[in-house]
Amino acid sequence: MNKLIRIGLTAVATAGVIGMSLGTASAANAASGCVTSQFRQGSTGNCVKYIQQIQALPADGIFGPQTKQNIVNFQRSAGLVADGIVGANTWKYLCVPLDGPSWSTAQKNAGCRSLY
Repeated sequence: MNKLIRIGLTAVATAGVIGMSLGTASAANAASGCVTSQFRQGSTGNCVKYIQQIQALPADGIFGPQTKQNIVNFQRSAGLVADGIVGANTWKYLCVPLDGPSWSTAQKNAGCRSLY
């Protein structure tokens, strides 16, 4: 039986851009979309923090030059196109469980379980 969880949604309009924030959702639920999104230099937010945590980088949530270079190196070592963009193919490799059959907290928060 599915349980209905009430989430407070707040619409915000700033400079002609409309966004939504999740009021009471847990970090894991709010971030489950990380693995279905692309991130590159200039991206910010919790999903970028999870990428940085998975890569054992300082997690400030800002996809800067250090994060990009780390992702390029990771992509090369995985045999992927080394463009520094975390998209579907890179997520598949970032989401490989690091500790045997289980995911790290950052991998869980990023929504890695949804890929497998």
